[in-house]
Amino acid sequence: MLTTAKPKDHIGDRVVVASLSGGKDSAAMCIHLQELGIPFKPVYMDTGWEAPETYRYLTETLPRFFGPITALRLEVKLPEDLEGIAC
Repeated sequence: MLTTAKPKDHIGDRVVVASLSGGKDSAAMCIHLQELGIPFKPVYMDTGWEAPETYRYLTETLPRFFGPITALRLEVKLPEDLEGIAC
């Protein structure tokens, strides 16, 4: 059974983090959180493999609707013999 969340049930002193990928599903989730009145922090997990259009969408379009988006990225240096398999 699916239930609708109420802001008082889920906030307290916690921070709601919404993983925003730039796709329709994560954007719909953020819209739903807004409609419910649940404050959230949008976070993008940057893999470095996205199309330039996705990065523009995440930096230029979505912040107008959801506020600042925190991007997290881990730089990994592969040994030279493994770099070829990552491309």
